[in-house]
Amino acid sequence: VPSAGVPLQADIQFAGTFAAGNVSFKYRVSSENQWDCFQFSIDGVAQNVGGTCNNVGLTGNSGESGWVSVSVPISAGAHTLRWRYDKDDTCCASGSDAVWLDEVVFPQFTLTIAKAGAGIGTVFSEPSGIVCGGSCSATLSGNVALTAFPNPGSYLASWSGGGCSGNAACLVPLTASTTVTANFALIVAPTAPQSVASTAGNGQATITFSPPANNGGAAITLYTSTCTAPGQTTRTDNAGGSPIVATGLANGVQYSCTVAATNSAGIGAAS
Repeated sequence: VPSAGVPLQADIQFAGTFAAGNVSFKYRVSSENQWDCFQFSIDGVAQNVGGTCNNVGLTGNSGESGWVSVSVPISAGAHTLRWRYDKDDTCCASGSDAVWLDEVVFPQFTLTIAKAGAGIGTVFSEPSGIVCGGSCSATLSGNVALTAFPNPGSYLASWSGGGCSGNAACLVPLTASTTVTANFALIVAPTAPQSVASTAGNGQATITFSPPANNGGAAITLYTSTCTAPGQTTRTDNAGGSPIVATGLANGVQYSCTVAATNSAGIGAAS
């Protein structure tokens, strides 16, 4: 139990960067009239919420308010918002001794998605608002997550703008109206595997290699070695990765062996 004269407080605080506009919300207070007080402040300055708390000298509302709609102007920039319920402990509790908040809306910035490249895809936002595709701009606030879904035959090559890069999911902290570009490219066959080397064995060769520098935008599903020699049957062998063991080779014959990678677009150039 708190000491006499020490008020009890419950509050919600939010700090962020806002567009110029209005902060709006609805509230309902059910408290000891003129004593237990609901307040809303911006950067520590109490705002008029349409009531009084005369006995405690605070700007706010008390008693039985019903649902009240509030809209308060806010300038562009960084601000701290605070919703607080102050309750004195000297006497009484009335009503539900509580405050309810609903439908809080902050001023918002415009986030626009641009699409580039020869590929095709759709970008979605969370919170919802953008399905681009069709709707490529929305007014949003806070941190917005963007996720790209390429069409078959395409892939997300990169993001740019809004602090995003690479091709993973993009998180945009909206501190101003922002444009983010999603670069969709067409999947093509991989480039040639690298650092190919072979070690001779009895009727076979062990071929080692590194993955291609560019997988063409899709996962490599197969590697194929091809070994040729004049007057000999061409031998092909497959594996999911390095090494490939090329079999059925003639002992004492010098073979030339190459490796090619395959993805969903087809087989690429040989090393």
